[in-house]
Amino acid sequence: MDKKITASIVVHKPDIETFAKAMNSVLNSQVVSTLYVIDNSPSESVKSICSDKRVRYIFNRRNIGFGRAHNIAMARSVDSNSTYHLVMNPDIYFEGKVIEKAFNYMNDNEDVGLLMPKVLYPDGSIQYLCKLLPCPSELILRRFLPFKKFLDERNYVYELRFTGYDRIIDVPYLSGCFMFLRTKVLEDVGLFDERFFLYFLQILF
Repeated sequence: MDKKITASIVVHKPDIETFAKAMNSVLNSQVVSTLYVIDNSPSESVKSICSDKRVRYIFNRRNIGFGRAHNIAMARSVDSNSTYHLVMNPDIYFEGKVIEKAFNYMNDNEDVGLLMPKVLYPDGSIQYLCKLLPCPSELILRRFLPFKKFLDERNYVYELRFTGYDRIIDVPYLSGCFMFLRTKVLEDVGLFDERFFLYFLQILF
């Protein structure tokens, strides 16, 4: 295969069993050439199980944040001429050829720079992770009027629930839990903004 796929998982004091599922989900895919495990824990929390030859373990000794930690891996991926890079959370796991399907879709759709699959909870229900770009009034209302009926009505539109999550859609704002990225896009627009430690709301509130 002439197109290379790299991936990164950032951990901070993780549940080892759950992280192992996430790591093995990636490593079970033979199309992934390198998995960067970025450890933001105060001790080497997962080094002992990162024995696969494709894993590059990086220990930061402290929690430097989601974006900054993933940037370490993405910069290396760009430098190594990787075609695609997967950003994944340490509690995401899957079976089957999810990465292969993402790879094939991106190959067939060169105008797509970022892809995320439908994500389910362990009970099979949908995680509504697709969102519209929030405006300041939306953020203020969600912050200070957290009533269930109000949020349900707003989320039906804001989280694109009206789509049914049963077809391919163009989404303005995706979750960072599983981001399959074209590295050429990273070269064009840059990496994560390191001012955001984890969630953008930390800057607003």
